[in-house]
Amino acid sequence: MIRNPDADPIGEHWPRQSLFVGQNYSVEWNGGGGSFAAHQQTVNEADVDVAMGRNPIESFATVLTGEIPGLSGEVRRQTEQLLTAFGLGVYAETSQPNGDVALETAVHRESFESLQGGTFTDKRKGSDGVVSDQSFAAPNFYQSRDISLMITNTHRSTRHGEDGIHNADGLLHCRITETAYDVYNSGPLIHPPTIPNHGGVPPECFSIVHEVASLFWLLELPAILQSENIDLIVRFTRGESSEHLLEQISNDPLIKAIQDILNSCLRSPVAINVWSQAWVPLFADCTYELANLSLDDFEFMDLDYEIKEDVWNTVRAGAYDLSWTPVRQVLPLFAKAGSVLSRQVNAYQLNEKNEAPLGMEELAIQLEAYDVLSTVLDVNDAVASIGHVDLMHCGLVRLKRLLIVDAFGNHIEFDPEQKLPQVAMSLESSDDSEFAILRPRSVEPMRVLLTLVDGADETAQPGRAGYDISPVSAFLLPDHIEWAMEVFSSDGVAAGQLRVAQRDIRLGGFQTGRLLWDPAPGIETELGGSPDLGNAHANGMLSELINISLQDEVRLQEAKRAHPEAPLNWPEGVLSSLMRAIDTTLWSTDPLGKSPEDLPTLYSGRPLAVVRAELSVEVNPDDPERDIEGSIVEVKLGDMERLVDGLLGYYLDNDYTKFYSVLTDHVLNDPETNLNHAYLRTDSTVDVRIGQRRQLTLVMDPQSDVHVTTGILPQKEIGLMREHKQQQLAQIAPTYRAGPMLVDPTTVRMPVPDLILPTEWTWLTKKDSSEWGEDPIVPEDGKPHLPSGRIAAWNGWLKLQKKDD
Repeated sequence: MIRNPDADPIGEHWPRQSLFVGQNYSVEWNGGGGSFAAHQQTVNEADVDVAMGRNPIESFATVLTGEIPGLSGEVRRQTEQLLTAFGLGVYAETSQPNGDVALETAVHRESFESLQGGTFTDKRKGSDGVVSDQSFAAPNFYQSRDISLMITNTHRSTRHGEDGIHNADGLLHCRITETAYDVYNSGPLIHPPTIPNHGGVPPECFSIVHEVASLFWLLELPAILQSENIDLIVRFTRGESSEHLLEQISNDPLIKAIQDILNSCLRSPVAINVWSQAWVPLFADCTYELANLSLDDFEFMDLDYEIKEDVWNTVRAGAYDLSWTPVRQVLPLFAKAGSVLSRQVNAYQLNEKNEAPLGMEELAIQLEAYDVLSTVLDVNDAVASIGHVDLMHCGLVRLKRLLIVDAFGNHIEFDPEQKLPQVAMSLESSDDSEFAILRPRSVEPMRVLLTLVDGADETAQPGRAGYDISPVSAFLLPDHIEWAMEVFSSDGVAAGQLRVAQRDIRLGGFQTGRLLWDPAPGIETELGGSPDLGNAHANGMLSELINISLQDEVRLQEAKRAHPEAPLNWPEGVLSSLMRAIDTTLWSTDPLGKSPEDLPTLYSGRPLAVVRAELSVEVNPDDPERDIEGSIVEVKLGDMERLVDGLLGYYLDNDYTKFYSVLTDHVLNDPETNLNHAYLRTDSTVDVRIGQRRQLTLVMDPQSDVHVTTGILPQKEIGLMREHKQQQLAQIAPTYRAGPMLVDPTTVRMPVPDLILPTEWTWLTKKDSSEWGEDPIVPEDGKPHLPSGRIAAWNGWLKLQKKDD
């Protein structure tokens, strides 16, 4: 072996083997030895902490937070959320807008386990440019996870590599054989014994034997064997580094010499473990109680079900008639719960963009070897064992007894009556009680499907949309200047404009009365003709708006007779209400923040898509005898809590007389909003029976996703494919009615905005009874120009479109 540790080990001196060494010293045996036995660590049952959660990460974060001294109230809650966010990989999102929503969604999502849902086939373009059928994974089924139990401060005996003493690469420390032993041969207090070289000890091991003999000789000195000196050595080798201890060691030259030797020769003195009885927990004998609640005891909130306040107060007061069923389970214990959180912390600090604070590398190492045991309460099996037959289950769980048993028959007990278990985010109550709340969940694998379907299919069972089948029925572009809704086909071609027939400037922020349909410039139709986009769903939506506006006109005339001089008391029209509801929703969201596009339409407003979809809930029962017929799942479409949700509202089951806005009653009835037209409905949830298919016509921002929330399943999101929106949105060219204007027929010159994007303005007009013309507009430069022809007074349209490459 080489003597110089700094020498290049590549070459003839490359080590031939590794030597792993351990020492057993003064072990109690047959009444002898055991000098350190009085100092062995024992497990104090009062120190044991327990946490419950729906997944190991949040349970570990909860029990770890409880170990930090001095934390309580809001500070403790925030610390628990911080650690949970790290473990779930969403810490970076928590500092962004809606960061709290991102964490809650991640916690909710990780409370489920998934099962494969099969496959489906769709067309895709390959890397060679050829479009062909490809197979894709269908949405998964989901089922609630069992309860994860974390137990800490059990002082489990560590095994090889579990003491957390590693180098910067996370590997065990090694040393070259002869580099550490010079210390034993120096110093006035060191007189190591002579080791006979009789050939029985391999040359590579001779120095190791020398070290063992030297350490044995030191520890057998009468001065060392005094109880107070043994205590100093034990405290030092366990890692204690208090000023008082270091002062005591420095005052005794012999103890100080031993400290110097251990610090110089060994990687860390903590690597020396004082003898103690091995304590290797193997399983937990757990007893808990389960009580059922009714689905009516819960309220569907933004993301999940929450127990109603009055019900919870009744439970806490002991006035709720609960029937508790005891459940006893013997569960295996595992000792690597901290590794997941350790990896997340380490990954975060290695990312330079995060600018992680100092100490996170050491934190990751400590978490890897943290004294924590984990197991899983099989609550799903317990629910089945008590004879629960309904598809949905909800209730309460409370821990009654936890006996931890080790490989040698020893045991410790956690008593929930003396020390309450901690409850993680997914199971906690509003007052953070000892009860774990089992929110409503399906006892069978379930999935919710929001399937985009063919936007032109009029049948009762429309075909699935895909690569070459668009779910878009039309595109809409609200125009508040003219109080109109410009309409485009699913290909982005202008179809016409739905507008208020007679605008009244006295009304200010709203308009009323009947609506008219104006075909797009260049399209010839009969006067007063109905919208005809070649799509039954788009036509149905627009035609119903016109029909409702006729009823608005009747109410308007009645209001004018009753309040001729008070126009603000006149009822608002249906198109005005719809446009203001859309704007109010968009003011609360930021759809452009997810996937902005440089499109001419964005200078005029936000283009919207009318999209066809089908909503259903499916169950894949493990128990074929379970009765699932008639079970209803409440599904919420859209999410006003998110800045990137694109749903504005929807029509249900092809009924275009009612528009279900994602706005709440509170927003619609606010005096500043005052959206009270009967056309607008605020129930953003749809009741779906198992196996039922409900058809939807969504009005959404095409650049954002739509979120689907059930509480009993993970929240999912769905959006349009690029093939359904990219070229179509680029094709949309908004028009603005203008005139009569004096125009030079040979050179149309007007003052138009100079936009950054490569766009162009053109002038559309009907030059005679049969000919439409589209002329480029020359921007006005502020200089006088003589017309080259006869000036004409024309009505027409300004058209903004993307300039051809």
